[in-house]
Amino acid sequence: MRFGVLFILMLAGFSNIRAQEVIQPLKHRRTQAAPWLQSRTQSDTLSLPFLDDFSTSDITPNQNWWIDRDVFINNSFVKLGVTTGIATFDGLDEIGDAYDISTPSGRGEADKLTSKPINLGGRALADSLYFSFYFLPKGLGEQPDFNDSLVLQFKNSAGTWQQVWGKTGYNDSVFRLVMIPVNNPQWLYKGFQFRFVAFGSLAGNMDHWHIDYVYLAAGRNRNDTLFQDISWATPAGNPLKRYTTMPWGQFAHQPASWIDTAVWVTSRNLGTTANATFGFNARFTQPAGPIFQNQPVVAYNYPKDTTFRIRFNPLTSTLPLPPSNADSVRLNLRYYITINPDINKRNDTVVRDIWFTNRYAYDDGVPEYSYGLNAQNGQIAYKFLLSKPDSLRGMDMLFVQNSFPVTSELITLKVWSSIPEPGTGKAENLIYQKTFQRVRYMDSLNQFVTYAFDSAIAVTDSFYVGWQQGTNKLLNLGIDNSTDATDRMFVNVGGGWSRSVIQSAWCIRPVVGNANLFVVKSQALDRVNYSVFPNPAQGPIHIRSEAFSGHGSLRLMDVSGRLVAQLQVVDGQADLTGVSPGLYLAQLLDHSGNNYQPIRLVLQP
Repeated sequence: MRFGVLFILMLAGFSNIRAQEVIQPLKHRRTQAAPWLQSRTQSDTLSLPFLDDFSTSDITPNQNWWIDRDVFINNSFVKLGVTTGIATFDGLDEIGDAYDISTPSGRGEADKLTSKPINLGGRALADSLYFSFYFLPKGLGEQPDFNDSLVLQFKNSAGTWQQVWGKTGYNDSVFRLVMIPVNNPQWLYKGFQFRFVAFGSLAGNMDHWHIDYVYLAAGRNRNDTLFQDISWATPAGNPLKRYTTMPWGQFAHQPASWIDTAVWVTSRNLGTTANATFGFNARFTQPAGPIFQNQPVVAYNYPKDTTFRIRFNPLTSTLPLPPSNADSVRLNLRYYITINPDINKRNDTVVRDIWFTNRYAYDDGVPEYSYGLNAQNGQIAYKFLLSKPDSLRGMDMLFVQNSFPVTSELITLKVWSSIPEPGTGKAENLIYQKTFQRVRYMDSLNQFVTYAFDSAIAVTDSFYVGWQQGTNKLLNLGIDNSTDATDRMFVNVGGGWSRSVIQSAWCIRPVVGNANLFVVKSQALDRVNYSVFPNPAQGPIHIRSEAFSGHGSLRLMDVSGRLVAQLQVVDGQADLTGVSPGLYLAQLLDHSGNNYQPIRLVLQP
């Protein structure tokens, strides 16, 4: 779509004005600040085989295999990957900004994905080298036009990039496998590289292409389209019925009300018929506890080149619960596959951590699009259910920057105990509002902004949070297109309340609980403590935390609170090269953009 508006739905109208709900591709998705970009290198020379299915990457490509950071590693833009984790190409650069928003119809070279140098020296044509990958246009994103393209290029021994494959834009629903013979002597040298390049809109998160399972090895042939690999093809299932996160006290009060007895995870057999064992285990890791459930599920004679949906029941109403008054509880679910032989064990395990904090959320924290009303005085209301009365303290919202910031626009935050949902006959009961609030952004990936209320609002069995805007401009609230909370999303554009027709979830999260907990967590979702060593430090530092996956970023602030650097954390390590000696406050952010408790860090000369 050339000018950014992906989908416009007509809802209702004034006498002379037609009002709309509008979703748009993102033109801004802040990832990491500039200092970490200096860390990329081409000095490594890899050996065969080269295999990356993006199952071990968070947000950016794994530095073990790739040198640039343009593409977005995710599970959100497709319903079913080849394996878990895909690389998405769009019109956003490596720090998440549109390449060029000055000309909405401008097109050109957008995202690239370039391998590290690979040692093909000493190889011969008789070694029968083949390069393969899977690709998909659009997915859950925006369809590339007929004049958009994705190309594959090989670098020859003279340093020239040569195109060996390409595809123009179209719409498809499944990944397609491509096989390329590496049969030119000018590619058989130490330092060979390949790269994917997308050509399309430069104005934002549009013209999507996705690739998966990139594989280069010897001893292959054109018919070598099966891989001895049974993997997970979707992320770990969510065992909660309605929410992705909720307050622990609310869950523990009536666990059976929130547990989903059918959790599905999809696996894929990329090879010949094989036997595999599928299973999961579950345990609370904050507070720490033993594995309380461990269930193997055996699937015999898994047919070749097929997918297989596996049903789990990871939680029951009798699970051993931590104290109901705990401030924060972390539940770890680990779904695994056991198979031998297996050429890629990295995709045999998927993990889901559920944090029960003082927030409610339907979304997964990764917005695929932005949402807005082009109706002056338009309102939105988001419904949430409780298992016992609570105190509403504020709300988190994730606004995304599209072509032009709207930080000068005012909104009125609202809380209702009821609204006239269609068919219910209920009256509208506004119980709180806070006027003259501005749209605010955070300068990091998918970071929510907290809007604190002036006082606690008593809520009982259900409530609604939202806003009324004073403009007809789109405010660009992030929406999660992989979750459907439509039955809880309501809009009023002048003709009364109606259910939203956007099948997604707004990135709005109510904050509840006691005042002390809210004060601690009001600006971000502060998690458990972590440690760094050495500290004081002179070179790279290592980060330890039971709750941290090892991938994210580290923000360094000086004593005045000024942000000095934001460094990439890969495999639990951060490089401090280029950071001046001194005393810093270091704050760790995980792959979802959530903050950990800040600590002091001393850098020595």
